[in-house]
Amino acid sequence: MRIAHVILSTGFAGSERATAEMCNAHWGEHPVLLILKRGHRGRGGVSIRQWLDPAVEVVEVGEWLPRAGIARALGRVR
Repeated sequence: MRIAHVILSTGFAGSERATAEMCNAHWGEHPVLLILKRGHRGRGGVSIRQWLDPAVEVVEVGEWLPRAGIARALGRVR
């Protein structure tokens, strides 16, 4: 199984923490892709990437109308 998570928020709070924990838990058994928007860093440069295991693949998509970038990234994991 290949797993993809998509989170298009900014900064690092509850949703980002939960997503990071899921990605880190899943990668040990399955390849994991996390799709973020380019402007995902919060104040002070805080990012979900700081809490991700290096084995989790990360793709950043455009901030405006990211649909095409998401589709391309998901196409890679098929």
